[in-house]
Amino acid sequence: MNTQGSPNPPAKGPLSGVRVVDLSRLAPGPYCTMLLADLGADVVKVEEPSTGDHTRHSWGKPQAGGDSAAFFSLNRNKRSICLDLKTTAGREQLYELAANVDVVVENFKPGITARLGVDYTRTWSCYKGGAVHCGKCGTCVERREAFQLAVFTSRHQKNGH
Repeated sequence: MNTQGSPNPPAKGPLSGVRVVDLSRLAPGPYCTMLLADLGADVVKVEEPSTGDHTRHSWGKPQAGGDSAAFFSLNRNKRSICLDLKTTAGREQLYELAANVDVVVENFKPGITARLGVDYTRTWSCYKGGAVHCGKCGTCVERREAFQLAVFTSRHQKNGH
């Protein structure tokens, strides 16, 4: 599985060694994972093969290679891979990534990850004792509470508590 590297790899930081899969779109999720990458996390951005990230061509004037400045800003310090999650091959490649991930960030509408077969239960909780899952959507208050609990639990597990 090949991932395209960022022209500006992140410096070592407090999150060095943390592996993140970014399935998010638009601004909130990519901004979150941009901050994680800036702090040294290894972030792999998953993009759709036909269109790429939504900010790639649609936000602002194109810059280098036809990609927007917003795309470059929100996705700096990340690696990128194109996967079609609607296909078995695309899901299998995502499962390969899941085997070594610490955090997953997504902001699909409710029910989409289950329909694609990439929801937390089937994909992320099976590996390494479960990855921290951050889902963002306007109606998911319970997800915020679950994420806060997951972060608390993860911190305590890593500190040996």
